[in-house]
Amino acid sequence: MLMDELQVVVVGAGAAGLAAAARLRERGVMDIVILEAEERLGGRIHTVPFEDAVLDLGAQWVHGEVGNVVYSMANKYGLLTASGTEMLESPYIDSTGKIIDKEITEKIIGILSLIHKAGDTMLKDFKGSLGEYYTTVFQKKMEEEFSTSHSTLGRYFLDWFQKFENNIDGSDSWFETSGRGLTEYWECEGNLLLAWKSGGYQKVLDLLMHKYPDKKMEVPVDCHIKYEKEVTYIIWKNLPGDKVTVECSDGSSYTADHVIVTVSLGVLKEKAWSMFYPALPPRKLNAIKGLAIGCVNKIYLKFPYRWWPEPYSGFSFLWTDEDKQTFKPSGSTGCWWKALATRHIGVLFCGQPASCVMWLDSRTSITLHGTFI
Repeated sequence: MLMDELQVVVVGAGAAGLAAAARLRERGVMDIVILEAEERLGGRIHTVPFEDAVLDLGAQWVHGEVGNVVYSMANKYGLLTASGTEMLESPYIDSTGKIIDKEITEKIIGILSLIHKAGDTMLKDFKGSLGEYYTTVFQKKMEEEFSTSHSTLGRYFLDWFQKFENNIDGSDSWFETSGRGLTEYWECEGNLLLAWKSGGYQKVLDLLMHKYPDKKMEVPVDCHIKYEKEVTYIIWKNLPGDKVTVECSDGSSYTADHVIVTVSLGVLKEKAWSMFYPALPPRKLNAIKGLAIGCVNKIYLKFPYRWWPEPYSGFSFLWTDEDKQTFKPSGSTGCWWKALATRHIGVLFCGQPASCVMWLDSRTSITLHGTFI
C-alpha cells in the first residue's frame, strides 16, 4: 500500500473543504490534499451549462442578507439580484385545471402565514409535531373565517402547505418534524430569494478560492484535489508521532499531521460508526444520531415554447381527493411518475426560455432515486 505523507488531509471538496484548503494555503500550508469521492468539486453546489446559460442542480438561491456569509461575499461585487420568485403569491390551480379564486386564495394563505408567525410564541413549549400544530390551528381559523364553506378547499391548501414545509425541512411528513424546532430556526433578514445574475451558485466556489473578481489573485486549490477517492477509514489517534492515517476504497492511504472532515451529515449518519478509529466520542456520535437530515430534489423541464402567461413566476398545484386516488402509487415501490404527480408542490419558472423547475419532497425524491439507479 502506497502512503503519502502530508501536513493536512481534507476530506470532501464541497464548499467547506475548499474553504478550509484555501485558508490553509493563504497561511502558508502547502502540503495538503483534498480527497473527493465524486468526479467533480462543489458538493451540493452543482452548476451545469444549459444552452447559453447555466442551471443549478443543487443550491440555487441566497437566502437572506443579514448574517449571511454568502451574501457578504457576493454583494460587494454586485453578483446578486432579486429573483422575482414569489411562491406563496403565485396562482393556485387544482388538478382539474381550475384557477382558484384570488380573493379566497389570499385569505387562506393569509391564515397559513398567520399561523406560521404565531408559531414563534405558541410553539416555545409545544410538545407535538409541526403537523399537529398546523392542522389543529388551521381548522379553527378556517371555521372562524369561512364557517363551513370552503372546508374541502381548505384541506387542499393545507395538503399543499405541508409539502411546502416538507421541502423546506427535508422531511417526509410534518408529523415527523418538531413543532418547537420551528422556534429555533434562524432566518437571515432581507430578501430570502436572491438569485445570481450570471454563472449560478458556482460563483461561491470562485469567491472562496479568490478566482473572482481577479483570477490573478486565485488561491490554487484545484491542484490539491484527488477525485474518486472515497474515504473508508480514518485512524486519528495512537499513531507514532501523533499522526493520522486516511484510507480510501481504492487502496490508497495518506498520513498527515491533521485531518479535516467536511462530509455531509448524511454521510456521517451512514458511516461515522465504521469510519473512525478509535470511535468518535459519544457526544459526537449522539449529535450525529440525533440530528435528522432529509432529501429534497428538483426536476427541470424544457418546453418547445413558453405556454404560460408572462407575469407568472410560477404556480402551485392543489390535488383533489379524486385525482389523488387516480394517481396514487400502487405496489411496494409504486410508479415514480404517479408519486411525482401527487407530491410536488408546484412549478417555478427558472429564468431560462421555456423552462421551469419542480421541487419534490423527501419521499418522492427517494422513490425517484430508487427507480433510476
